[in-house]
Amino acid sequence: MTVIALHEHSDVGRLALRTANAEAELRNTQLIVLFALSGSDEPHAEAAERDTIEADVRDVLPSGNWTLKMIHPGRDHVGALVEEVGRIEHSLVVLGTPHRSPVGKIFLGRDHQRLLLEIDSPVLVVKLREHHEHHPHKWHR
Repeated sequence: MTVIALHEHSDVGRLALRTANAEAELRNTQLIVLFALSGSDEPHAEAAERDTIEADVRDVLPSGNWTLKMIHPGRDHVGALVEEVGRIEHSLVVLGTPHRSPVGKIFLGRDHQRLLLEIDSPVLVVKLREHHEHHPHKWHR
């Protein structure tokens, strides 16, 4: 079955892409990269956002052995992602999260919490190292 990467345009999103790609290769299955568009009302914003995200994914995963699916989230960004994940037959969802200090950051961000609670399948959460800028290809599982 398919592996899904929940992508965002950031180091965290790129980490999720690399991890999901490795999981898809390990499982010998397809990778779907899922991205929720911002929903901007600017005339050319959606096309520019699509181009930026596609370039970002191609930069991280140059082999092209993936499918990019972009959705219009409406008012509930997380709900739209959960709904779309539910439509895709898959075995794993990969979600990246930033490093958080222990003081005042006991839990994941609110959106990440909702994704973990509402996605009804295994979710692999990967986080960046605290000093990831010095080691861009190292990550924790």
